[in-house]
Amino acid sequence: MGPRPGERVLVVTDAPLRTIGYAVFEAARGLGNDALSVEMPPRQTNGAEPPPDVAALLAKGACASCHGEQFNKPIDGSYPKIAGQYPDYLLKALNDYHKGLRKNPIMGAIAKPLSKADMQNLAAYYGSLPGPLSHRK
Repeated sequence: MGPRPGERVLVVTDAPLRTIGYAVFEAARGLGNDALSVEMPPRQTNGAEPPPDVAALLAKGACASCHGEQFNKPIDGSYPKIAGQYPDYLLKALNDYHKGLRKNPIMGAIAKPLSKADMQNLAAYYGSLPGPLSHRK
């Protein structure tokens, strides 16, 4: 279903759907309709869903396998709850695993190939999630 002749058309889209939004806008204009296209800025997820680059890192590292689906209910009591943890603390921990200063064979293997930007992005994402250490309500 697309625009019909005589309709006023407002196309609201975001970056991932830009191509589709533009096609609808052009179709409306082609019919002689008044048309306006608006692209919304990226939405703030506040931890609801990770950005694509972070999602790829989470999948590759299988982080939820040990730290739990929401990263606040680890499968073992000896594993930390990382949701809502302070990002600077998480970055330090990841960096220490990366450099071999913190000893854990699983975390060491996961952190070793991460770039500084990867570690910063992961730490920021985990810190944005609601958790027992979160200062946000």
